[in-house]
Amino acid sequence: MSTDAPDFKAITQRQQGVWSTGDFGRFGVLLVLHGELLAESVDIHPGERVLDVGGGSGTASLAAARRFADVTCTDFVPELLEQAKSRAEAEGLPLVTQVADAQNLPFEDGSFDVVVSTFGAMFAPDQQRVADELVRVCRSGGRIGMANWAPGSMMNEVFAATGKRVPPPPGVQPVFNWGNEEKVRGYFGDRVSSLEFVPRELVWRFRSPEHMLEFFREWYGPTQVAFGNLFLNAILDLAFYRPLGAAGIALSTAIVTTVNAAVLLVLLRRRIGYLHLREVAGEGARIVVATIYCTAAAFGVWWPLDQLLGRSILAQVVAVGLGLAAGAGAYFAAGRILHLAEMDVLASLARRREPAG
Repeated sequence: MSTDAPDFKAITQRQQGVWSTGDFGRFGVLLVLHGELLAESVDIHPGERVLDVGGGSGTASLAAARRFADVTCTDFVPELLEQAKSRAEAEGLPLVTQVADAQNLPFEDGSFDVVVSTFGAMFAPDQQRVADELVRVCRSGGRIGMANWAPGSMMNEVFAATGKRVPPPPGVQPVFNWGNEEKVRGYFGDRVSSLEFVPRELVWRFRSPEHMLEFFREWYGPTQVAFGNLFLNAILDLAFYRPLGAAGIALSTAIVTTVNAAVLLVLLRRRIGYLHLREVAGEGARIVVATIYCTAAAFGVWWPLDQLLGRSILAQVVAVGLGLAAGAGAYFAAGRILHLAEMDVLASLARRREPAG
């Protein structure tokens, strides 16, 4: 069993793509109350330097700015920061925005009096690194406040359902660890003088369960990606992953390629009589050999791209497309080396085509 640490950089890049999907700003406006409650909980005062980590469209940042603090809102999705700036301008509030990763904040040690995050930093894959960064940029005697989804909450169930279609990378800890007091105490250790958990309940005010589902599917990035993959993943799960795992992809590619080549061979043979029946067996064996090369090339390109890019529709189009291109190139090259008759048949058919006129 592999003990390699997760590639947090690659995972973060994939997450950035997911959160860039949809429009989290439409979702964030439902959480205004959370930003206000957090600002009250950490007791933000006028003139204090406040950093919002994973601030998205500015829910917590605007709450801090309403208290006349000097606020910097950060996120790794630039489009969301543009929304935060627009919302601040609409309210006449000063706000500084900066693109930043919660795991590698571009600020000096002790730069802020207060560091906050509402449902943002909790999603970064390297949870210990996030805690380290929050502590590092907060001055001695400052305050750190977070609003995080809790284990057992409805959002926990939403992400559990989403994870069936967009599974989290191996080795990454559940984001709901940030709602577990024991886990959070472990992340911060003795670097904080006190730590307080305040459980709160959120009542969603949607018209109906169907309305809520439609809203999430329309605007919430992870749910949108999950629905986009529903049909594709259902086919892959049923035909390949469930019975055989990743090896099923290679086997299915080999079977389909062999069958297609054999059918093409027989049809062309009947069309121009180029091959005799006794030659078909030997030709079939060469087809199998060429197919092995094709499958190895296609799988060798598709599998690492699938792991790197994830299962969004665009990612699968890129990974599968490049895999098919590599497989086709390998099959053609092997066919030339092995002198596959089907290729000679195609060439002969092209030569025998009578000119129009």
